[in-house]
Amino acid sequence: MNEQRKMLAETVEPLFPAIAAQQRGHSGAAGFAAAWTRVEELRIADVLVAEDAGGFGGDWEDAYVVMRAAGYHALPLPAGETLVARALLAGTTIEAPAQAAITIAPCAGVIAGSGVLKLRLKGVGWGGGQACVLIAFSHAGVEYLGLFDSAAADDCRARDSAASAPRRWRARSRRRSRRPSRT
Repeated sequence: MNEQRKMLAETVEPLFPAIAAQQRGHSGAAGFAAAWTRVEELRIADVLVAEDAGGFGGDWEDAYVVMRAAGYHALPLPAGETLVARALLAGTTIEAPAQAAITIAPCAGVIAGSGVLKLRLKGVGWGGGQACVLIAFSHAGVEYLGLFDSAAADDCRARDSAASAPRRWRARSRRRSRRPSRT
């Protein structure tokens, strides 16, 4: 592990479990915003953005350190999604709101009419105004990348995930046993 990755790991390893513990059983925009501010203060979601663009200037191995820690600690924030979205947006003219959390969602349908495209999104984690949504879609043979404020959606129907919430914390034994080999 190089020095940069080590520093990154030393940053996220104590932060992510602390945020996860603090967020357990709490939901809502206020709790999300407070937790997201802690991630933004350390510029964790800018790992893949070039240094000259204000980012960390890291590579995919650095991103892995962040995403692995987020998954391991069941971080109740879209840190990995935002990290990838900001890397994708860095090469475009699309500007995300400052310090916005960004989730990524598949486009379930495009409806064209009178110069307007309406998109149908399905299963948007962190929707409901807590995060912007980055989507890639094609229409009439043209590929598009769009960033939308989920709070501005025309028709939003809340549905819980199978776990009742995105990345809901669940107690689990982390003990690993090793079976002795027979020789």
